Amino acid sequence: MVGIMGKRDFRGKLVSKEEVLRELGDPAGWGKMHRKLEFEKHLVFGQKELNLCGIKGLPGSLTCGYLEFLEKEFEHPIGSETGLVSAGKNFHIEEQEKEAIKDEIRKYTDLLGKLEKNPKEVSDYLDRMKQALKDLMTNPLYGDLPPDNFGDDEEGRTLVKEENLKRRENIRNLRKEIRKYTARLKKLEQAA
Repeated sequence: MVGIMGKRDFRGKLVSKEEVLRELGDPAGWGKMHRKLEFEKHLVFGQKELNLCGIKGLPGSLTCGYLEFLEKEFEHPIGSETGLVSAGKNFHIEEQEKEAIKDEIRKYTDLLGKLEKNPKEVSDYLDRMKQALKDLMTNPLYGDLPPDNFGDDEEGRTLVKEENLKRRENIRNLRKEIRKYTARLKKLEQAA
């Protein structure tokens, strides 16, 4: 769609609920599909089940794990509150999705417990965290930005300072988790 003076008009056009449902399908199936896509995003290439890193993610908000995704998803399941279906159907979708999510949370919490007892999994997770820490420490894109580069722009300087604080907090969290899992690996190796 081309608007005034040849610029693109991204406003689109209004469509009916029926058109949305026809194109996207029943909202009752959206949550399952969303969880499947998120699960696949956390898989290691060629694997069929999540590893420790896929379930936990990396600390310091670097990468959200599948378990954290499920916990957030439980609060607001995809497919509910769309306004596309009746209140009764919406209630049914929300209850059904929350039950399915609870089952997955239980499943991956149990798997997490098992993987944390596996020395190879813990070692692999440690390697991933150490690489992430190295990236944070050496990559210029992740380095502290000098706030004075923004001259008189107080808002820009404030944003840079906040980002620098977040980065330092991520590094602290990552180091803390590395220490925790290093100790765990030593215990597992001693027990073997």
